[in-house]
Amino acid sequence: ALSSPVVVHGLYYGNLTMVMVLLAALAWRYRERASIAGLALGAAVAAKLFVWPLVIWLLLTRRFRAAAWAIGSGVVLVIGSWALIGFEGFRDYPTLLRAVQDVYAERSLSVSTVAGALGASVDVAVAIAALVGLACIGVAAWLARGQDGDRRAFAVLVAACVLASPIVWPNYAALLFVPI
Repeated sequence: ALSSPVVVHGLYYGNLTMVMVLLAALAWRYRERASIAGLALGAAVAAKLFVWPLVIWLLLTRRFRAAAWAIGSGVVLVIGSWALIGFEGFRDYPTLLRAVQDVYAERSLSVSTVAGALGASVDVAVAIAALVGLACIGVAAWLARGQDGDRRAFAVLVAACVLASPIVWPNYAALLFVPI
């Protein structure tokens, strides 16, 4: 895994996704310890929002305390980070995200890119990716009730993180090593 092209790509560019891999692995390993799993996922979501489906995994597997830790720590980290810089640029941030999405949603390796290549507008392409993510959540909810549901739901929701994101870079695939 460490020598795979997606990991090497992420390490070469210093992408934060490699930290997401570690945080997701910590959440899985310590899934029975609410504070550790929750803090790991809260930090992951605060750093890169595209991993939010993993909080759904905590809810589907009835780890409500861990989900509360994830949500609470994520909110504290995001607000605390903005507070450190005096909330400078806070109101402009959604506009910046939208501009980045408009440019890269059709230029990355995502479901949105495929939809855009087939003629969908950026908004429709992003909506299609979101629908794929919601479908993954539905599948994970169904799998969570069955045999070995915890592992299966986790794997599907890790995939949902990548599939639902409107912008996907090659190193995002490294996250798939965690359930493997």
